[in-house]
Amino acid sequence: MKIGTTLAIIGLFAVAGCRDPENLVPVDLSHPQDMGGGSADDMTQPGGDMKAAATCTSYTPSTIAAMRGAGTSGCFQVGAMAPAVALAVTASSKTGTLVLQDSAGGDDSAVLAKCSTSAGTTYPCSALTAVGAITVGHSVTVSGYYAKTKGGLETLPIFDPVTDSGSAGTVPAAATVTFAEAGHASTLADKKKYYQKVSVTLGGATVKV
Repeated sequence: MKIGTTLAIIGLFAVAGCRDPENLVPVDLSHPQDMGGGSADDMTQPGGDMKAAATCTSYTPSTIAAMRGAGTSGCFQVGAMAPAVALAVTASSKTGTLVLQDSAGGDDSAVLAKCSTSAGTTYPCSALTAVGAITVGHSVTVSGYYAKTKGGLETLPIFDPVTDSGSAGTVPAAATVTFAEAGHASTLADKKKYYQKVSVTLGGATVKV
């Protein structure tokens, strides 16, 4: 009989029942269908032009919440204006994925950042080693191109080197959502809690014996 399980669904890090919220398994959220129904074709549409990233020569300091809340693609630096903390990190020989959140928490306060060194990638990244070396729970600074498409797909490809402060940051408390909101047929249509740690209570109707 399983009463408490850890969920990781549609861009959310979910903590259910009495499981330790720090023991999260990072998931690959790079597939468009896992992030709100966008498609690869959306990335060429106005408002999410992937080619525009190559023009980044400077970055606008911002909180993650302000960047995502405005919903406008562009070159941003997060973690410098206000602290941002690493929630999860995965790295392979060619790709690094970082989930980070404003330490202040709140809606729209988390984002998925990616670093790819694969041949032909739209966003070539030279910070893969630095991404892989980030310590979960540390304050970080990241510069990149925030891309949001018509289909709602959001990501922050990393350009400049990532900076790990070397010290623990403030990790926001897990937001509380319902089981329905955390499921594949999620009612979180506005995506305000995407990429955050969330707490889900599993009642008797949701527990399978």
